[in-house]
Amino acid sequence: MRNNIKSLPKCDMPREKIKEKGVSSLSDTELLAVLLSSGTKNKSSLEVASDIIRQNENYDGLVWLLHSDIEEYEGFEGIGPVKAMQLSCVSEIAKRIWRRTNRTNKVQFTKASQIADYFLQDFKGVTHEEVHIACFDSAMQLTVTKCLCKGTMDASIVSIREIFWEVLKQKCSGFVLIHNHPTGNSNPSAEDVKVTLKLARSAKLMEVSFIDHIIIGDNKYYSFRENKVI
Repeated sequence: MRNNIKSLPKCDMPREKIKEKGVSSLSDTELLAVLLSSGTKNKSSLEVASDIIRQNENYDGLVWLLHSDIEEYEGFEGIGPVKAMQLSCVSEIAKRIWRRTNRTNKVQFTKASQIADYFLQDFKGVTHEEVHIACFDSAMQLTVTKCLCKGTMDASIVSIREIFWEVLKQKCSGFVLIHNHPTGNSNPSAEDVKVTLKLARSAKLMEVSFIDHIIIGDNKYYSFRENKVI
């Protein structure tokens, strides 16, 4: 039989634990239970939180919050529209803190997967294509990021001149182009390949390092460098 949260010893209740031992003493399940505040007719908030985390076992604890949206939150038992909005706000706060904390200091990358992970949150929930540029110094430390345009990834929208203008303006040693596929499929289209090869040729002429072009899909990515396209 499930234990109702009210039947737990007082010292084991999440809010009581916060008072006695501080918020850091709470498990992921307990933290989520506090956010949910209440459960359902048959389950306590702690039980609802436990079920939700178990259903998202592919993620490490509460990381699933960063990869879900309001509609997905509402799909879990015990989460209605209001709680879904609250969780969405918590997720957005976490994303903004992470971005600003990490981008205040220079971050060094050694492989495409690190770059993809770094930018994944920028594209979460975006329903249109966006093209971003990331500039790096000679030590592969990120110096500047910028959204170049919003729209389909093709030569008519992605201006090669604009990309290199940004590269030269930032005086960077190399750059990575990042764009998303809202469909979730990270495989490149024919136009993606066309633009990438054109960029590679231009970069070689200008003696600028075109490090990679990364396409972000649904929790996955495609690297033109890893796939030896460039």
